[in-house]
Amino acid sequence: MRHRRSSRQNGRCGRINPNPYRESGDSLESHKRSIAKAASYRFFGSLITGGIVYAFSGQWDVALGVGVFDATAKMGAYFLHERLWARIKWGAPKPPSDYQI
Repeated sequence: MRHRRSSRQNGRCGRINPNPYRESGDSLESHKRSIAKAASYRFFGSLITGGIVYAFSGQWDVALGVGVFDATAKMGAYFLHERLWARIKWGAPKPPSDYQI
């Protein structure tokens, strides 16, 4: 078991690392975990949307349709948003000058 380092030991005087299992620059998140988290977040968001629609309409079929449409539309919009941002160079790290493929 790892122990929490003091703020002096982890190189950040005065700041305490809130997560002792993650060092700066390290990521404990796998791609699969990130995808699962995104899918569950979208599922619960659409569930809430469907619940609100049901509360106003009283019809399960309408609520289900809106919930499914909400999830599909927002996942598509997010994908397009990511692709657009992939084309914008502002704020993106530059590869080293000796970088070759």
